[in-house]
Amino acid sequence: MYISENGTEIRFLAIFYMKAYGSDSPFGWVYLVFQFVEIILIFLSGLLNAYTVYMCFFSNSFHFNICVLYGIFMLHWFELTISRILVYPYQEAILLLTPPSFEKTDSILQYTFDDSIVPIPKFSFPLLIGGVIRTRYMLFVCFALPCVAIERCLATWLVRDYEQKSRAFISVTLILISEILATVGAYTVTFKRVEVFYMAVTAGVLQTVSYGIVRIAQQRTKYVKKKCERSHQFYKY
Repeated sequence: MYISENGTEIRFLAIFYMKAYGSDSPFGWVYLVFQFVEIILIFLSGLLNAYTVYMCFFSNSFHFNICVLYGIFMLHWFELTISRILVYPYQEAILLLTPPSFEKTDSILQYTFDDSIVPIPKFSFPLLIGGVIRTRYMLFVCFALPCVAIERCLATWLVRDYEQKSRAFISVTLILISEILATVGAYTVTFKRVEVFYMAVTAGVLQTVSYGIVRIAQQRTKYVKKKCERSHQFYKY
């Protein structure tokens, strides 16, 4: 949604709905049920992320670089949680974003997937920061698959001694680039330097290309594996 301070500067927030300030809808209990389910899912996803990171680092089954990539991307769950906490009072109509209407409405939600600009008296710092953090997280996770694809390509290229050396600079460089690009992207989208549509298209193309690279690498790995198996059978090692 878009917000504007007294019709001047426009800001984009990665918020897809807001609860109506005054609602007479008889289905309010359904909304409460979904809220409860959301809280449970956030908690479970945090536990799952923590367990996955633990398994990566302590199972000794993955290379150091892939562990770092998985760990950093999954631990950014805290970033999403912080943004949810900052946005929650405004999104749930606890703190008023716009002046309340004296007319009751039958709708529980308002501004759902709406591109209309919502005028507000003054920008709220927690709301703006929460929106930027959420946008940044959404952009940051888009780099997860590309980072894994690049790391796997480098692992294939340096296969001779890749497993014996950590080469931590690979994962650190990929994470730093992702962090910087996500931050710049969040700023440009929030302050409307770049339209959301173009950013979404770019992210989609990036994911598609990365998926293609991963699939090609998998097929190449299968080919090399079968070739090694045939050589093993031929020489009867």
